[in-house]
Amino acid sequence: MRAQQAAGADRGRGSANTTAGARAVAAPDAASDLAADTALGLRAGLRAARAAMDTAARGRPNARRMSARPAWTDAWLATRRAKGWTHHTVAAFWPIGSEPDLRGLYSHWAAADDVTLALPAVVRQASRLGSRRGWVGGTLAPGAYGIPEPDGDVVSAPDLVLVPLLGFTDDADRIGYGGGYYDRTLADWRAQGLAVTSIGIAYACSRLAPGEHMPAPHDVRLDAVVTDAGWVPAPPAR
Repeated sequence: MRAQQAAGADRGRGSANTTAGARAVAAPDAASDLAADTALGLRAGLRAARAAMDTAARGRPNARRMSARPAWTDAWLATRRAKGWTHHTVAAFWPIGSEPDLRGLYSHWAAADDVTLALPAVVRQASRLGSRRGWVGGTLAPGAYGIPEPDGDVVSAPDLVLVPLLGFTDDADRIGYGGGYYDRTLADWRAQGLAVTSIGIAYACSRLAPGEHMPAPHDVRLDAVVTDAGWVPAPPAR
């Protein structure tokens, strides 16, 4: 879901510099100024901590995360299959810059005939995300913010969504990049009563201390976050 050229734009979601590939900054809601200020004050430090990891150090957590994730997702798929589900859609994300790289895991999923891998697509600015069929070996083209998006068919809400982030709390509250796309999308799915499991993907260095961040009213808590150090707060129920 992202272009290498967009890496310097800090994924753009909320970056003060709206360069090519950057996502627009979402204006804070007046009722949540305190929470918004908390996130704004933390983003720069979170970006810096993640960027400070050298390539080798970043690769080791990716490898550990990839060794753990297939075990959980394989069990998740087995549970769904046992319950009679015949198709499973996973919305992933394409890594940019210093974000965790799970493309090896995407290839693992793509090998299953009953799994559809989708990547996000910006349908309209300041709206919710759509999802298009695509995977690591598919065709990608620059989307609304210069970030690669698949050219496959639009798919309905996924069963599982992997969410990029800058920081997270012990309760799996997320600090994103400020554009609000994932919060709007998750809120919309939940308002429709859709059972979409949401998992944040992060490095352990992105974990915030207790009380360091106050979520805004419009922020949507994730079901869990997985890092190279393990699950926070715990693996979601399958």
